Amino acid sequence: MKIKSLVIITLLLSCLTGSASAYNPDQVQQLINTLECQNCDLSNAGLQDLDLSGANLKQANLNGVDLRGADLSDAQLQGATLHAAKLGDANLTGATGVKLAGAILNADTILPDGQRYGGVIEEGGVIEDVEEKHL
Repeated sequence: MKIKSLVIITLLLSCLTGSASAYNPDQVQQLINTLECQNCDLSNAGLQDLDLSGANLKQANLNGVDLRGADLSDAQLQGATLHAAKLGDANLTGATGVKLAGAILNADTILPDGQRYGGVIEEGGVIEDVEEKHL
């Protein structure tokens, strides 16, 4: 009986956790239409290959978002979280407030300073030399 109760509690917690980390489709559409999505929850959204140049993503939750091939040049990312965000082939040239700790990059990711780099940015913003991640 205790095992059954533990399984039920585990399932309920996983459901609650999963729903808390899902993106808001209305906010995704708002971003696409206006390039304004300050404080939005876009976690785990598929935003690959979009032109988001100049977008206001201040304080946005971008954890786990798929931004492969997206143009984020000159985007405003102050306070945005990008943990486990897929940024392979993304262009971040001129983006401001970028904190790439935990983001997944590849050799064709263009960083805010215009240089290309691949790997994982560890906590504290230190770039760790690791194998290229295939996204």
